[in-house]
Amino acid sequence: MLAALMLFGFANANAQKMKAVDIDYVLAYPHSEDTVYLVNYWATFCAPCMGEISELNALVERYANKPFKLLMVCLDPVENYPMKLDYFLERKKVSGELVWLKEQNAKLFVPKVDENWEGSIPACFLTRPGRYSKFIEGVISAGKVAKVVDELFAD
Repeated sequence: MLAALMLFGFANANAQKMKAVDIDYVLAYPHSEDTVYLVNYWATFCAPCMGEISELNALVERYANKPFKLLMVCLDPVENYPMKLDYFLERKKVSGELVWLKEQNAKLFVPKVDENWEGSIPACFLTRPGRYSKFIEGVISAGKVAKVVDELFAD
């Protein structure tokens, strides 16, 4: 039993952990004008969000040698943080930086992200600061996003 607990503890020590952040951290994340940022809002209970992870991973892989950053903002309820989310990360390959939004009142953070956002997920914000910004509600495809990202890198 002790050996199993120790093994589980070592396995957890190597897993990616999800840090808790506030909305100001998320809003300040896209900061460099030479970088393209994709900020994705998702949750583990959202089936379309889970399906979108492979699309997001494909984008990170495609732009591995370019100034492209993905921030995945988890909107799971407070009772899922941190244990359920850390367990999720142990089982699922997710690229980019992962954070859990501490703010649980959507009425407060949603209009800060985009005044037209109704709060549905998945949703994302694609930007190259100073040049381009677009908020997208709904599932994205790597191909469609890549066309825009390629144009932003051609600038």
